[in-house]
Amino acid sequence: MVLPVLLLAGAFLLGGLPLSGWLVRALTGKDLRRLGTGNVGVSAAFIHAGRWVGILAALAEAARGIVVVLIASGVAGEPDWPLLALSALVAGRYWLGRGAGVTNAFWGLLVYAPTVTYLVGLIWLVPLVIWRGRRGRRRSQLATLIALPLVFYGQSGSLPVTAAAALLALWLGYALVRLPDDMEREQWNTVLNLDQPLDPEVAGFKAANLAQLRRAGVCAPAGWVLPAGKAAEALLALVFPSAQRPWIARSSATGEDGSTASAAGQYLSVANLTTAKELLAAVDQVRASHDAPAAVQYRRDRGIEKSAMAVLVQPQIQGVYSGVVFTRDPVSGDEALVVEAVAGGAAAVVGGQITPLRAIVDRSDTAVPTGEIPANVLEALRDVALAVERCFAGKPQDIEWTFDGERIWVLQARPITTLQPVWTRTIAAEVIPGTIRPLTWSINQPLTCGVWGEIFKIVLGGRARGIDFNQTATLLEGWAYFNATLLTEIFQRMGLPPESLDFLYRGSRFSRPPLTSVMANLPGLLRLAGRDLELEKDFRVIDQDVLAPLLAGLAAEKPEALTPGQLIGRAERIVVGLRLVTYFNILAPLGLALRRALLAVPEDWLGEEASAEVQAVRELGELASEARLEPTAFDRDAKLAAFIERYGYLSEVGTDIAVPTWREHPETVRELFIAMVQIPRPLAVRSQPRTALDRLRRRLVRRRARTRARVAEGYDRLLAHLRWTFVALEAQWREAGVLRAAGDIFFLGEEEVRALVDGRLEANPAALVAERRAAFEHQRQRRVPQIVYGMQMPEEVSPTVETADNLRGIAASRGQVEGTVRVLHTFNASARLDTRTVLVVPYTDAGWAPLLAQASAIVSEVGGKLSHGAIIAREYGLPAVMNVAGATVRLRDGQRVRVDGSSGRIEILG
Repeated sequence: MVLPVLLLAGAFLLGGLPLSGWLVRALTGKDLRRLGTGNVGVSAAFIHAGRWVGILAALAEAARGIVVVLIASGVAGEPDWPLLALSALVAGRYWLGRGAGVTNAFWGLLVYAPTVTYLVGLIWLVPLVIWRGRRGRRRSQLATLIALPLVFYGQSGSLPVTAAAALLALWLGYALVRLPDDMEREQWNTVLNLDQPLDPEVAGFKAANLAQLRRAGVCAPAGWVLPAGKAAEALLALVFPSAQRPWIARSSATGEDGSTASAAGQYLSVANLTTAKELLAAVDQVRASHDAPAAVQYRRDRGIEKSAMAVLVQPQIQGVYSGVVFTRDPVSGDEALVVEAVAGGAAAVVGGQITPLRAIVDRSDTAVPTGEIPANVLEALRDVALAVERCFAGKPQDIEWTFDGERIWVLQARPITTLQPVWTRTIAAEVIPGTIRPLTWSINQPLTCGVWGEIFKIVLGGRARGIDFNQTATLLEGWAYFNATLLTEIFQRMGLPPESLDFLYRGSRFSRPPLTSVMANLPGLLRLAGRDLELEKDFRVIDQDVLAPLLAGLAAEKPEALTPGQLIGRAERIVVGLRLVTYFNILAPLGLALRRALLAVPEDWLGEEASAEVQAVRELGELASEARLEPTAFDRDAKLAAFIERYGYLSEVGTDIAVPTWREHPETVRELFIAMVQIPRPLAVRSQPRTALDRLRRRLVRRRARTRARVAEGYDRLLAHLRWTFVALEAQWREAGVLRAAGDIFFLGEEEVRALVDGRLEANPAALVAERRAAFEHQRQRRVPQIVYGMQMPEEVSPTVETADNLRGIAASRGQVEGTVRVLHTFNASARLDTRTVLVVPYTDAGWAPLLAQASAIVSEVGGKLSHGAIIAREYGLPAVMNVAGATVRLRDGQRVRVDGSSGRIEILG
């Protein structure tokens, strides 16, 4: 008898384990006990964590019921004990685990008595077919519980088994009655809960934002949302206003509190609702405010075509202080928190009858300003405001709050529309590091945005509708920025949580997406993987049929002998080729990086598959070694001429056709060669695969690496030919007096160049170029911010030199050295360094190689492990630290520093 008793106790305790809750927390970070009904079961997992997590929860609960039945069948030996064990499991699920145990019981019964389960299942279907909806669901449950012991009796004729089945039915019935079911969707379809994820198109942004904050753990009042068109009486079963606990009805229109239109003050809120009658009347008033003439005009002025009024009802918080806080100054964009507060509740804030108290709070300093607003309120408000901003992926927020004497409650959070969209240099600084001229941008922007748009469409599928991928990037005063607001929307449509996107705003590391996001995007990711697997075959076709013939034809032509119209035609052919190759030029490196990461293949193992810049540095280093060993027999001019013939299409900035190529500016190569000869520095010893498994891993990666290298070479050669085409056209215009100086043509956009050829350009080209050249010279000297809010570049302020003894960045090349700082803001081929110099630069590209090879270490303000500077540094075994914010200001010429390329730390010694 001991074993059966232990069996029942074990089943009860096993039922108390919150398996579904653990799964949801592990995969999504959500706590089911704080969501919806607070139940921890399969229904709650489906509702609050999505389909894939719900399926995993169902499998876990099914396994629990099956295991209990199998153990009971083997241990007890009596036919009624499996049913008793299931009853104990269901009791444990209710008393300890807060779950009904229906999934456990069903699968346990299916294993124990499949025929009985089949018959009971048929009985369960009958009420659903007759009544449907909530009524049918409830009656099917009742019919099933009544039928369960009866069917067992009819099948077995055993009273103990029937009694055990009746006990199981009673436990299930008790749990179903006592625990509300998250899957009961009729209520959810009528009235939405702030504890569930809300669609802004149904509940409005105000309610959806508050729901997101509550799920993130931010203190916001609970509440219900009545979607447009739903009967207000549905609220009466959920909301019980009284004089002791008044409620408030608030607007949550679908076009309100969005990223482009706040609709502040356009709609109505009704407070101090103490009776059901007042609640129903308030809902009508809020809905009527949607059609007020001022609100209609507001939407018309902003092009808001679709709008509907959902109503948000919440318990009214009795505030001691209330106000608004902007996580950035809404006028200047300064990052300090701007706080406005009044004594009393939130109604006084929006009423505009009281001049609020004001404070500026430093987001990073622990101290708060002393004044009329209590310090404890400001301290708590800073923490809450920053948490809200993090919840919305770093977007500056306009937050309405109230303080009840104990805590800060967030009543509303919306983007500061005057600071939208948000532009970031996080990605652009790596891809397009320097100042860009109009011609380069007019060609690069549609190519890059178009290809990224295509890739995102592959992953998103139908969810990509409504996204204008042409807005992915822009040029602000000559500097390229990516649209963080748009990218955030894209990534969130892909299911990435907002907190994982902080890298767009802060430059932090990209957080690994949760498994649920991966599973939700699995069809799109599989489509992208299919494209990736076919990439090499597809590129061979493009290379053979388009790229190789195009490059051969371009090489055979003499641009200087062509007419302006022919040169425009040549440029158009090149741009068509670039459109085809850009797709491969983005996807091939992504696929290579993924393969290297999955197979743990270091860059050292790639030889001839390395990028053209690395190959060029390696070959030039070999020539320098040859010149040192046999100085008399070495024909420098011939060797360098052959080298330039091979690599002359490279330039200081590979993505910028306005920058001269090595063929046009061979001094760059000669300077690097001389530096290599004068400063003997062996190339870094590269590791090699040792085992058969290592060689297999390298072999699996090398084919994609070769494709990547061939794609990059073709892309760079096309850009070089495009540059030489425009240079030839410029030479003719300079001879005719249309343009005045070398490089003038790059200050015209592509369409302006065509218009000038056709005689359609109305402006004076020389005057237009002179104006833009002057602006460019100013732009290239200024320091630009990492983040820009809105379309206006902020005024440049004099940088302050920080006195911290340590700086940190991305560890890009191993090693540690001490040396003397030399800061260069722009490339200077004539600069002379030595092996004790730590070179500090704003960015690096291929053309910086002559300087990088001379230094003892490299520190760059932007870039990562795959940037040109990092690659060159690893070739020479130089310590390198990338992505060091403000390095050219925080470090000064002559300072002694220690650079640790393994940890990414720079220590100032003196």
